[in-house]
Amino acid sequence: MSETKTRCPYCMDETVPVAVAFQDGDDSALAGRCTECGKLVVRVNGAVVYPVEGPYAEQFEALPEELRSVCVEACSLAGSSPEKACSLLMPHIEKMCDNLGAGGDTLLEKIEHLKKTGKLPADAGATLAPGDEGDDLKKAEEKAYDLLRIATYIGAGGGDYLPR
Repeated sequence: MSETKTRCPYCMDETVPVAVAFQDGDDSALAGRCTECGKLVVRVNGAVVYPVEGPYAEQFEALPEELRSVCVEACSLAGSSPEKACSLLMPHIEKMCDNLGAGGDTLLEKIEHLKKTGKLPADAGATLAPGDEGDDLKKAEEKAYDLLRIATYIGAGGGDYLPR
């Protein structure tokens, strides 16, 4: 059993999964059930490889078709290639921020403006601030999910903000 905390891609709860871990040189695999929602999660070398579709599938149904397809694709990439997921989402979020009248030159500035005007929750974009990026897969994955939360919130017309 692993005592490493990992974020469940279904319910986004940070939990200690009941897990089986394998290590072969630099390669590792972890399989376990979330202690909060009970669903199976499989990570290989830190990247989520199951579930493939990622979280939030039901929340995407309220989105316009173009944004829904982008979010579904980004969600499927968030665990294994979070940088690609972020690259896919960012131009769409920036366009939505512009449509909401966000001020600023960068996406981060636009998100901050929307937070100040009450059009986004205060914790939106918390993982997007510049800082020590490194090669940390977990940080990149958190950014991808943060962008998914923002896209879903704006795209659904300010409905419930998805859980962290």
